[in-house]
Amino acid sequence: MESLYIPDIKDLKAGTNVLLPVFHPGALFHVRDPHGAQGDGEVSGLAIEQSLSGVFRLVVHKGVSLALP
Repeated sequence: MESLYIPDIKDLKAGTNVLLPVFHPGALFHVRDPHGAQGDGEVSGLAIEQSLSGVFRLVVHKGVSLALP
């Protein structure tokens, strides 16, 4: 199964909006590997792992085209 990998971004927090393009019908959403603290990404492979509990709202914007470079 193909998946879109979103790298670890330390600035994502409660209230953040993230827009992800979806190109496949029936695509799934998956959240994993929460970190309590880390730098920008896991270049060194180190981060403080923790559990995660959250509420996510997914909205599909049908018919929206993307302006790609």
